[in-house]
Amino acid sequence: MKELAQCANKKFAEGNCFGENNEFRKLSRQLLGTDIGPNSVVAGVANIHLESIKLTMVMAQEAGKGVENVLREAESLGKNVDQTLQIARNDVRREIENAIESVGDNIGEALKCITLNC
Repeated sequence: MKELAQCANKKFAEGNCFGENNEFRKLSRQLLGTDIGPNSVVAGVANIHLESIKLTMVMAQEAGKGVENVLREAESLGKNVDQTLQIARNDVRREIENAIESVGDNIGEALKCITLNC
């Protein structure tokens, strides 16, 4: 995995991406007497796999961004619902207070009429 991480923007045998001191390349030099360099068949095959891994990583990152956007929208929607509920609670409270006041006024008027024989 360490070698693959070093291949983020490189091809096989470029820089630290399976570079000169890579164990795989050292083994090839020792056993086969030849280096697996950037223009070898092995490098060509490795580059195909590296590109596939890079594409998979980009797709995973984009999917992650999509999930982040969905979560952000859900959070925003939750805040909007909460604000709407608070407004509705305040409206209901105000209407109940007005109704109680109106009932109180009506009872007061009725008592006044009873007392004064309206």
